Amino acid sequence: MSIRPGLEHLGSVKSNAPARMIPFVFAVDDSAILEFTDSILRFWIEDSLLTRPYVATTIGELSTYTNNSESGGTVGGGLNLVITGTGTNAGIADRLVNCSSIGVQHALRVTVTHGPVLFRVGSTQGNDDLVSEATLKTGTHSITFTPTTVQFSVRFLSRLEYSVTVTRCAIEAAGIVELPTPYTVDYLPYIRTDSTGDVIFIATADFQQRMIERRADGSWSIVLYAPDDGPFGFINTSPITLTPSALSGNITLTASKALFYSTDVGRLYQITSESQRVNGNTASAPPAAGDFTDPLLVQGVGTDRTITITVAGLTASTVQLQRSFGDTSNWADTPDSTFTVDGSYSYADTYDNQIVYYRIGVKQADYGGADDIDYEISYPTGSITGIVRVTAYTSSTSVTAEVLTSLGDVVATDLWKEGHWSDTSGWPSGVALHEARCWWSGKARIWGSVAGAFDSHDEDTLGDSGPINRALVGAVDSITWMCSNQRLMIGTASAELSARSSSLDEPLTPTSFNVKSTSTHGSANVTAIKIDHSVVFAQRNGNKLYKMDYNIQKYDYESGDLCNIIPEIGYPGIVRMSIQRQPDTRIHCVLADGTVAMLVTDAAEEVNAWIKIETDGDIEDVIVMPGQLGQIDDLTYYVVKRSINGVTVRYLEKMAQSTECAGDTVCKLADSFIHVTQASSTTVNGLGHLEGKNVCVWADGVDVGTADDYTQSYTVSGGSITLATAATNIVVGLPYSAEFYSMKLGSPTQNAQTVLNKHKTINHIGLVMADTHPKGLRYGQSEDILDVMPGEEQSKPVDPDAIWTAYDETTIEFPGSWGTEARIYLVAQAPRPCTMLAVSIDMEVS
Repeated sequence: MSIRPGLEHLGSVKSNAPARMIPFVFAVDDSAILEFTDSILRFWIEDSLLTRPYVATTIGELSTYTNNSESGGTVGGGLNLVITGTGTNAGIADRLVNCSSIGVQHALRVTVTHGPVLFRVGSTQGNDDLVSEATLKTGTHSITFTPTTVQFSVRFLSRLEYSVTVTRCAIEAAGIVELPTPYTVDYLPYIRTDSTGDVIFIATADFQQRMIERRADGSWSIVLYAPDDGPFGFINTSPITLTPSALSGNITLTASKALFYSTDVGRLYQITSESQRVNGNTASAPPAAGDFTDPLLVQGVGTDRTITITVAGLTASTVQLQRSFGDTSNWADTPDSTFTVDGSYSYADTYDNQIVYYRIGVKQADYGGADDIDYEISYPTGSITGIVRVTAYTSSTSVTAEVLTSLGDVVATDLWKEGHWSDTSGWPSGVALHEARCWWSGKARIWGSVAGAFDSHDEDTLGDSGPINRALVGAVDSITWMCSNQRLMIGTASAELSARSSSLDEPLTPTSFNVKSTSTHGSANVTAIKIDHSVVFAQRNGNKLYKMDYNIQKYDYESGDLCNIIPEIGYPGIVRMSIQRQPDTRIHCVLADGTVAMLVTDAAEEVNAWIKIETDGDIEDVIVMPGQLGQIDDLTYYVVKRSINGVTVRYLEKMAQSTECAGDTVCKLADSFIHVTQASSTTVNGLGHLEGKNVCVWADGVDVGTADDYTQSYTVSGGSITLATAATNIVVGLPYSAEFYSMKLGSPTQNAQTVLNKHKTINHIGLVMADTHPKGLRYGQSEDILDVMPGEEQSKPVDPDAIWTAYDETTIEFPGSWGTEARIYLVAQAPRPCTMLAVSIDMEVS
């Protein structure tokens, strides 16, 4: 047993408000801590908050950007940038900026209120040598670059047929980087995340999913997770029809009866036409490689194969009809089907009962001038399925929408599906990455993305790679967590479930997906953690910790109680958990009372040991990050609420390495400590975060802040303390103690009779210790009567400042008393190191 390492003060969380810390780990040596507070996100990198330097460069308003759109593309919006493309040609907005701080890193704050939009920064107009062309999704972006010339160019562009909107692009001010989030304080406990590469996926039930994206050199974004292709519910069975106003672009969607809610903004609709219509336009521009419509499918016999072709705007160009047999990969000109005169034409092929696709357009070589040509094919049978996203609410029967996949006609149809997610129907509450899919859960349902495409739920993806969309049976509406292990594990308020295929080693697929209950303890709304092939979760009432292991005989997971040796350890409830793997496996469980119950566990050795961690304040959150090269321990961080000079503060504090707590020149056994290296002085500054507090001090290898009676002798005033003796290498922080209280001693006597209920007393104890301060331990039968270590050993005075690297002396007198309650109480006190290896007992029984 050792006194735990101290907690190093790193800084305050935003506004000293309740916080939730989320790990970002791209690699062991490339990580960050994401700090979520009330609607604000900040970034801790290498134990410091990400900041921006001051630069004198400024950028004009968005209304000052130059419209350099390709033909047909547009840029408008007044104070905003509203950019629309043609599908092939781009709307382009450029801004040439005079740089006042060459060679200094700049950061652009970009707000995209309706994306995605393409973005570049270059030394010259249209170039992207400073920021390579990036897709900016709807959200807030902080993008860095370092200009090397007196000017740089910012470009926004979009080729999409629907409008995208940028509402801000400005140079970030100097200081700490903060991005807005929708997560107010009440939602912080329910944030669920998983990550891959430079992306963190976020789920919280009452908000649309988000993604945190990192780009090179400190660029971060928080954006909407908004797939364009699902997931969708069942096909409509009501008599309500939907009528789109156009096949592409920004449209109006009209329902025949009340259907829409104001909270449907962002919802997808999949609409299948009951006839087919495809169209296109040259947009007054020479086609780069030919402008052709989407395909239209023709089947049947005889006159049922007749299509109608409409052309308008021709002066010096030729419109061409093309076809492809069986699929859309082998297009060829349809004989005798070129059009040079405006009009409406009928065409019927002779390929009875064959599937033929048709499209119409203008080849580059056939474009004869500045013609603005419209061309269309219509077919009274068959269907085309398109997808739209609602962008604004007008009434219960009318919304505006953007077409994500071209629609099939502009006539009413009752063949439509509603997207599963919206503010009306709710959003997923859980997320996990498992078997190359992004899984979302909530509302008694689980959704898995297309394999290998985390932002796609395309129902047309065939085979095993297709998306998975399933309802969960039973009382599972409250899904509290998901965890990827040998199987995808799911925690609900009533049971723990595993999603499995027909075999453990086979991946989950749309045709091989089953959810089975593995235990019925029920899970608290606390993120579960993974340990190798096991999953650890807090039981429904939050007071117990359970571990699920795979049982090969049962061909499934089963759970076991990790609190059986001390059932009350989790009271009054676990609110956060994180796992540390080095130097051993430790599960840090933050409790509702501000303490931590830490489980040290080793499955191979069948060891479980619970340790209580307390400090002068309340621990509210925990996060563990990978240890770095040369470090023995993983990096454990706590968010601690403290009362400083009558003010409530919240600090991010990092647990010191165990190797830094052995009593060397530097000994980090204090809480909220700072480590100061200075010219020899009696004054220690930089302690404003502990104003008014009594502190302990370890200076130049000696405890100089603790008197022999174990009371603290320095009080912080004006952010500093004054030492009795000048020092250069100093650790200053809050004191704490480490206590051990044994069970009742009742070892059998030589005749194998227990002495548990007999009168007894402890006369002597023997101690075996390592790395211990001579005044680092007190001992007794209770906290009311404690002795200190002897001042002499082997008839020689003990150096009060020496550190025993090894201690194994004869037994010493113990302040015991007669009674049935014989125990050993040990207490160590920061900043003095103490490591106990063994205790022997000399007990007398009446």
